[in-house]
Amino acid sequence: MNRVMLVGGSTETAQRGVDQLGLEPALGPRKMGLLIFLTSESILFGTFIAQYVYGQFQKVSGPGPRQSLDVLVTLGFSVALWASSLTVQLAPHAAKRGQYGAMRLWLLATIALGGTFLYGEVSEWLGLFHQQVTGSVDIWATTFFALTGLHGMHVILGLGLLLGQVLFSFVKPVSASNDSGLEVISIYWHFVDAMWVLIFSSVYIWSAFLGG
Repeated sequence: MNRVMLVGGSTETAQRGVDQLGLEPALGPRKMGLLIFLTSESILFGTFIAQYVYGQFQKVSGPGPRQSLDVLVTLGFSVALWASSLTVQLAPHAAKRGQYGAMRLWLLATIALGGTFLYGEVSEWLGLFHQQVTGSVDIWATTFFALTGLHGMHVILGLGLLLGQVLFSFVKPVSASNDSGLEVISIYWHFVDAMWVLIFSSVYIWSAFLGG
């Protein structure tokens, strides 16, 4: 019995030491749930990219990617999205230092950069529609609009989450834990940026620029 009490006391002492040091699990339930979700989304994006690549080897009845897409213009608004990975990463760091004003500014900067990207993508779509390039023209156009549209929906969702976090921060202080909502949103946004690296490489560099 005394031995059990001793072990129990040691465990409680160790736990108090962990609490005093401010240590916490690197992977909490929110992050775990997000990683499971992003795994399924990675499979979804991989499927759409594979369909696009497959479409490159089919007969195209309308203008192809080399005639329809402007790689340099797309690169311009793509840089805005990739730069937002830096601003969104700085927001949790500011929150952990209690600098909520700076945190909001970094989140708003991320929203502005993401909005710039979304504006560029919508402009590209409208330009294609003006060229009579729609999803019903051929398999290239179908897979292009499906893939970029899927990504665009994820960008819109991310912008909504970021804006919601900014508004929420005026109601309740943002948690500085590694499993906070802000941390989860920032990881999601990094995922959206990473997916665009793959899409840009497949659609704009390989098929449009290199003529794959």
